[in-house]
Formats: sequence, structure tokens, C-alpha cells
Amino acid sequence: MLLDARARSEAIARIRAAEALVRQADAGLERARQASDLAATEYARAQELIGRGAMPQEAFDRIEHQERMARAEVRSAEFAREVAVFEKQQAEAIFVRSGGTLVPESSDDPGAPENGNENETPDDLSAETDATSGDERTPLFTIVAPVSGQVLRVMQESAGPVQVGTPLLELGDPSDLEIEIDVLSEDAVRIVPGAEVIIEHWGGDGVLTGVVSRVEPSAFVKVSALGVEEQRVNVIADFREERSRIGTLGDGYRIEASIVVDRAEQVLTLPSDALFRDG
Repeated sequence: MLLDARARSEAIARIRAAEALVRQADAGLERARQASDLAATEYARAQELIGRGAMPQEAFDRIEHQERMARAEVRSAEFAREVAVFEKQQAEAIFVRSGGTLVPESSDDPGAPENGNENETPDDLSAETDATSGDERTPLFTIVAPVSGQVLRVMQESAGPVQVGTPLLELGDPSDLEIEIDVLSEDAVRIVPGAEVIIEHWGGDGVLTGVVSRVEPSAFVKVSALGVEEQRVNVIADFREERSRIGTLGDGYRIEASIVVDRAEQVLTLPSDALFRDG
């Protein structure tokens, strides 16, 4: 299939836009690494101070949380760069599949994608043509996953044509789980990043612990079991357990979580039946 001038220009523009996204992702990754290095330095300094009793525990916990979040931002930036590189490779693959290999003079186009840069075009691209009959066969090319992981869901199970942007698979890394807890919006205002999370009824022995990483800024409406509409907010937390301790927990599994918003030590407690109202 030969591209017309307009389609060819659009294909080249998509490649250039994808290359810009890769450069942007590189800058974001470098920024995240610099922030992580600074957080690691501050965390090492805080460890020395807390060991000498020269720093409050609350301040140390805050620095520890910032260091953990900085490392998570580096991982997120690495994933974002992988996605940007994949999108660039996909744009180049579409260009080659649609006309690059069928037009000999395409390599002379000053706007055509160049190979040999730091983000190479996938080597698995191929387009076959029957030399005897001159009939073009269906071009075959490999779609590379943007991230490493396992297939969690298959959205398109049957073979057939799909529209551009149609989800085909959902990929994820079961070894890097996070917890999504929906709470009432009036409770969410008391939850801050770094708060302790206690996980129960998860299917294994004992309880698990975690820490709140972020509270989403937007609420949503959820209908309760009694038919009442409630404003809910998603709270995202990370596990504080080794993978072997979590066991076979996977994506979308049900748990029951409690979030610590206040703590007091050695508090006198009385049964409510022992109290009487005065006045």
C-alpha cells in the first residue's frame, strides 16, 4: 500500500512526536534520579541523627517516607520511558508497514525516520510480497509490550479488525502490587501520606502492614448496600512486607484494610456501660 503525500507527512509527524516524547521521558527519568539521590543522602544523614537521639522520630519517619517515594518515582519514570520508546517503535513500524518498504525512494525523504539512534526500530518488522504474482501479502510485525509483566486480562479474545486505540491486553507485574482502598470523603481528609495501614482478612495467616503513598484528589459516587449514595475517595498504599509474606495475592483481590489516623499510648479505657451522663 503506497501512502499519499498527506498520509506520509502524518506518519513522519507521528514519528517525530514520538521521538520528542522519548526525549521528554529521558529528562523526567534524570530528574527523578537526581531527586532520589538527594532523598537517599538526606535519609542517610537522618539515620545518623536518629541514632544519636538528635532528631524526633516523626521527622525521621517523614524523611524515610520521602526517600521511599523518591525511589518509586524513579521506577515510574523508567516505566514512562519504556512506554515512550514503545510508542516511537510503533509509529516507525506503522510507517514501514504502510509504505516504507514498498517505496524505494522513501529512504531519500529528509523526514523519514533514521535508524542507528539510541531508540532503535524493532528488528521484528517484516513485509512479504509474492514475487511471482505481484500480489501483496498481509504484512506481519511484532507488537512489543511497553513494560515487563504478565497478562492480567484479555479484552479482545477473537481474531478480527480493531479500531486504533482499542485495548487488547492488560499487562501488570504481580510482584509489584499496591493497595487501593476507598473511604468516605469525610474520613479521607484525615488521612495523610505515610500513615500506617493494617490489612486483615486477606486470605493468609496474621495481618499485613502497609503505608499510604497518596490520597487521590478527586472523589466519586458509590451506592452503599443500603442504597445510599456516598462520596468515596481512593487511598493508594504500598505493602511493607516481603513478597514471600504476601503469598499469592494478585491483581483485584479483596482485602479489608484499616488506616491509622491517630495514635495514643497508655490510654485508660472504660466500657461504655460503666459511664453515665452528668447534666
